[in-house]
Amino acid sequence: MDTNVEFNRLFGKYIKYIRQEHGITQLILAERASVSTNSIGEIERGETEPKNYTIFKLEQALNMNVHEIYKKIKIEIDQQHPE
Repeated sequence: MDTNVEFNRLFGKYIKYIRQEHGITQLILAERASVSTNSIGEIERGETEPKNYTIFKLEQALNMNVHEIYKKIKIEIDQQHPE
């Protein structure tokens, strides 16, 4: 699988997990991040690569550290694609 596609899938998985941990819906997250609910769904399904500003807004809306997510994604990708 293309690493970029895999990154988007994993990023979406973590966004969905954190959103659910906060006990909020896609609609509430969309409102807090000032993005559409369609965008949230696409991100969570890994169908799109969010822009940097969208990631920044999600980070604020979910009170998360995106760098921690990136570290987890790197570990998963490295495990799936050892050199």
